[in-house]
Amino acid sequence: VIALSAEGDDATSAYLDAWEGLGDRMVSLADEELAAGRPWSAASRFERAANYYMTGERMQEIGGRRRTEVYGKMLEAFARVVVHGGEPVSRVEIPCEGGSFPGLFFRAPGAGPRTPVMVQFNGLDSTKEQMWGSPLRTELARRGISLLMVDHPGTGEALRLRGLTAVPESERWGSACIDYLESRDD
Repeated sequence: VIALSAEGDDATSAYLDAWEGLGDRMVSLADEELAAGRPWSAASRFERAANYYMTGERMQEIGGRRRTEVYGKMLEAFARVVVHGGEPVSRVEIPCEGGSFPGLFFRAPGAGPRTPVMVQFNGLDSTKEQMWGSPLRTELARRGISLLMVDHPGTGEALRLRGLTAVPESERWGSACIDYLESRDD
């Protein structure tokens, strides 16, 4: 990186290459774990891959082609965490103003018709997948509380892939989350 910087290159492309390469390696190792019948080990590697892709992607210029491609790889790796991880999580869509934005719903064990839910909003362009990495979901679940993590307009997937820019009236997308939760039976 120092050599690239000395040559006038901002090194962001090399940075992305390095993190993407680590992510690709983790996906390959995760696929080996799946082939050997170890889905939980695979899920752990898919999660590491998602984190690696996310780390490289974040430092790229807005709208860059490779940034979008690597972000897509992150979403694919994380989708495999959801499938193979054995945790009570599902990807959800929050209807809002004629469209929708994505979220992850972590269902507390034993959730029923009156289970409390906390909605976690991100900021500074973090993502629902980064929120997943926090211990909040498991700490709340231990207390019988489900968690909805969302990429609201201006953050994460809502911004990167759907073009939903920030809306200062947060009640517009915040209330959409409440409306969505009220539509669930758990």
